[in-house]
Amino acid sequence: SPPFGDAALWAASLIPEACDSCERQGDKVACDVGGCQWTKVPASWRYVWNNLRLAVEAAEVGHRRDLGGDVLAQLATLHSYVDRMGDDLGLWFSNWLDASEAARNTL
Repeated sequence: SPPFGDAALWAASLIPEACDSCERQGDKVACDVGGCQWTKVPASWRYVWNNLRLAVEAAEVGHRRDLGGDVLAQLATLHSYVDRMGDDLGLWFSNWLDASEAARNTL
């Protein structure tokens, strides 16, 4: 089977959880500690979600059916959310805290 699912899980494991709860403190971003490099977060999560999307698309029909409609809908929603934020660090900074837990749990 295509390695997309493994690539998504591998990439997600490299993103520190400290990156999930950033806040601005003066002119600094509070999550730029604990291994988090905030400017890499958007590209990293887009890599994760694009690989996960490819894994689902490349899966046999039976495997997709086993995921169930709710999981497929959640995957589509999260992928759309990540896609809409694109490379905009401001959007990620403002919105990722709301989606990060669901994103990690879905994986």
